[in-house]
Amino acid sequence: MSAADEAPVFPDAAGAAAWRAAVARIVAKDSAGALPAFSTDDGIPLAPLYPKAEGEAAQAQRAEIGCRIVQRVDHFDPFEAKALAQADLEGGAQGLTLAFDDAPGARGFGLRARDAEDLNQALGGVYLDMIQTRLEPAPSDAQAALRFAQVVEQRGYDASLIDADFGFDPVGDFALRGGAPRNWKDEESAVAHACRALRERGFRGPLMRADGRRHEEAGASEAEELAAALATGLAYARALESCGLLDDDASKGLSFTLAAGVEILPTIAKLRALRRLWALVEESCGLTPAPLRLHAETSWRMMAARDVYGNILRGALGCAGAMIGGADTVTVLPMTATLGLPDAFARRLARNTGIVLAEESFLASVADPAAGSGAIESLTEALCERAWDLFQRIETAGGFPKAVASGFWQDVLAASRARRRREIASRSRPIVGVSIFPNLAEAAPATLASRPAPFAPSGEPGALPCARDAEPFERLRDRSDAFLGRHGARPRVVLALLAGEGGGAPSPAARRARDFARSVFEAGGFLTQDDDEAAEASVFVVCLCLGDAGASREADPAAEKAVRRLHAGGARVVACGWPGEAETELRRAGVDDFLFKGSDAVSFLQRVWTRKPGP
Repeated sequence: MSAADEAPVFPDAAGAAAWRAAVARIVAKDSAGALPAFSTDDGIPLAPLYPKAEGEAAQAQRAEIGCRIVQRVDHFDPFEAKALAQADLEGGAQGLTLAFDDAPGARGFGLRARDAEDLNQALGGVYLDMIQTRLEPAPSDAQAALRFAQVVEQRGYDASLIDADFGFDPVGDFALRGGAPRNWKDEESAVAHACRALRERGFRGPLMRADGRRHEEAGASEAEELAAALATGLAYARALESCGLLDDDASKGLSFTLAAGVEILPTIAKLRALRRLWALVEESCGLTPAPLRLHAETSWRMMAARDVYGNILRGALGCAGAMIGGADTVTVLPMTATLGLPDAFARRLARNTGIVLAEESFLASVADPAAGSGAIESLTEALCERAWDLFQRIETAGGFPKAVASGFWQDVLAASRARRRREIASRSRPIVGVSIFPNLAEAAPATLASRPAPFAPSGEPGALPCARDAEPFERLRDRSDAFLGRHGARPRVVLALLAGEGGGAPSPAARRARDFARSVFEAGGFLTQDDDEAAEASVFVVCLCLGDAGASREADPAAEKAVRRLHAGGARVVACGWPGEAETELRRAGVDDFLFKGSDAVSFLQRVWTRKPGP
């Protein structure tokens, strides 16, 4: 029999009804029999099945097909920065981001280049006319760009041939700084002076950058990040126009940066939506739409400081979404960026993530890989509508500088940030290796320098916060590490199962409650033990795993007896499972707190840490 004879025979293309039936066999349906729909952070439903997008898909506007891998230069020492940059370029990177010290994106590190000589040393051996260079200066620092221009001149390059993105972002700096509103005209004038000097020296690359990352790190959803980028870009276009630096092609003076998150479909749609929306802005301003320069960096918000190897996967998902979504350049944050200054190995893993996706998976070899996909086109269109509506509200408020100064924008982000924090605390938005499947015995990889104090807002009213999703659980784990250092062992939790009816084996529901409690306690840094007889002084807390028993009147006496026995041994007692009508009796017997599915696990664990044992 030939190989062709052995090949399976597939039926003709199935219709929509057959596909829906197949989906229904895999995923649960609601009480009305409808297929479930998940939602994005903006409340946009994501159905499990979509038809092919009808009509001609709107192609994303890109200057060229392909995506460059850009590596960050953020070591504080120019000599060390030079060695790392050369290794990155020799290893396949096609661009560098110069993150200077005090820049928000430097995360407490950053290149210390006090003069052109320091910068020239850090860029030693780098052919600036063969790569793209992105600058991330400190807030209100125009000198970094002028020092770079001086290096270019000293080396004898033609500035018009240097692909440089100077990255002025005064509105974003103001949003991070907070405080009393500054005169936007003064800010505009200071930046315009530096921009004019760069144009006079012959540089033709983007001068100002609409950076969505700082809004994403403050809690923005996809549509909110898009609206911030659009409104910032329009503010900068107006600023460039007022000083005579706006060409017919507004995109020549601007660049855009977005965060690429772990959820790949929203990331793809977000990048595609930005190109469509900015083209609409240009048309509305009477300008000819042209391809914008779009950079993506994997999200700092999604990174974890525990089980950092999971960051490799997060970075790969973010990078894949950015490439499919049409980013011109992409940066993957090294897995150890949350622990300290990444070493050469972590940088190589990050760099190779993009190279493999681009050169082996060919994700950047098509102008718009997602065109025609029903799911992506639908999500892109919905994001465009949500972002455009919010963008119009910002413009109605007087533009983005005024929206930030008035507190309007901070209120928008605060609502999204609070909702996201609730989902993370309840573990309905799980973080692998942190809030679920934690490893208390993990060993942290090496870094070149320990983690500094993270970039903190100024403390002024209205300053945007910068936080990672995993931080609430990480603080609990830090507390466990401190306990381990003081006592030589981690705090221990005994998971106690109630006997079933008539003294029989524990119910399946009680066993499920025990598994749930184990996961929550370990996420908080507690060691768990299956021993319902243990009540030694070394036990930090005993968790009574109720399951369905809490709602059973017959089980109440057994639960109350177990609580009193455990208290007699000096242990603090909590319960896992919905207590139902038994809550009053259980609290009277000495149960101090309850844990159940959907409850705030972070608050529960904080109470466990702070309250003393005993009735």
